[in-house]
Amino acid sequence: MSDREQEILSAAAKIFREKGYHRATIEDVAKEVGMLKGSLYYHIKNKNELLFKIGIAPLEATTKKLREIAGEDISPSQKLKKAVAERLKAFDNFFPEISVFFQEKFEELPESEREILRDGQLEDENLWIKILEEGIEKGEFREGMDVKIIVKGITGMCHWMYKWYKQDGRLSSEKIAEIFVDFVFNGISNK
Repeated sequence: MSDREQEILSAAAKIFREKGYHRATIEDVAKEVGMLKGSLYYHIKNKNELLFKIGIAPLEATTKKLREIAGEDISPSQKLKKAVAERLKAFDNFFPEISVFFQEKFEELPESEREILRDGQLEDENLWIKILEEGIEKGEFREGMDVKIIVKGITGMCHWMYKWYKQDGRLSSEKIAEIFVDFVFNGISNK
């Protein structure tokens, strides 16, 4: 991808995050990058293409990182801690793209592209499950948990940051990751 195409995607992500995909126009994106609307079509086919590229970038990168972590020769507890930290780091590395990914439904995309996104999300979820199941098998995590629900809880906690996280806010993504990891491993009980 050229620098200009990346600039266009970043501008589209910013506009989609601010206005929402349905209210945003190609003209809004063109203005954001300082181009005429017609010139933008030299780089992209349509608004749907922008949405798909914005959605796939953070999904591919975060799933790739999670795949690497799941395959590392470290304990499942270390994998889980690292997975949470890396997922939250994505809010710095892929902002505002990751916000668009979580706020949009992608219903406007062709079925083939929605399927790519669904498959990526399923692989991501299965990698989290793999880490937890390995931890149960090795005796690091307790047996009898509904692993799928635990994964939804952990990823939901992480992904909901798109609603409230600010890169220049009170806490960095690293500090939030420490708090989340402590919560996952220790809960809030004082016992």
